[in-house]
Amino acid sequence: MNNQLCVQLVPLFQKLIRADQEEIEKIVHHTLVQKGNIVYAPNEEQQLIILEAGRVKVERLMENGDAHLQTMLYAGDFIGENWLFGTKNNNVFLTAEEDSHVCRINADQFKKLLIELPQLSYELTKHTVNKINTINQQNYYLTIYKTKDRIMTYLMDLIEEQESYTIKLPFNLKNTASYLGTTPETISRVLKDLVDKQEIKRLSLNRFIFSSKIQK
Repeated sequence: MNNQLCVQLVPLFQKLIRADQEEIEKIVHHTLVQKGNIVYAPNEEQQLIILEAGRVKVERLMENGDAHLQTMLYAGDFIGENWLFGTKNNNVFLTAEEDSHVCRINADQFKKLLIELPQLSYELTKHTVNKINTINQQNYYLTIYKTKDRIMTYLMDLIEEQESYTIKLPFNLKNTASYLGTTPETISRVLKDLVDKQEIKRLSLNRFIFSSKIQK
């Protein structure tokens, strides 16, 4: 067994000195969640959740009963900072997409750390702002009325984000559809149309190369 701490996987904690990381590790609760099981559900105890290994899907349950993908968590990702300060989780579910090792920190214990470690407070603020920007981006996609335009805007943003005309979809087709508020069939049709027009070439299941002439 190596000496790496769970908290060392998370950018939020990486700039702290080893002694502080070890103190945080003492209040971490480790759990193994099997594929398909719920990691966290609405109205559970407020906590910060860190993914040590595996893959976890974050979904928001809408008023009409549909579940929209918010993001996917991978090793080192965390969620729950908004729940630490009294925000109630009424509609967000976390589900293990594969067997996952999860680290949990109780909200009250984490708030004490924020008082004791100013550097941690700064890092939390910085990462929270980044997450808000990501959520705002998804909300923007959902305001685009025409589904094809919504998908194309998302693809163009991936080109910019990945700094290449060869892009990899971060989610599978089903989860991409959920993220964009559409269906897998619709995304497949849009992608097929782009292939037929020779605007993209499919390299693998989720990798594509775009013509450099394609415009937003």
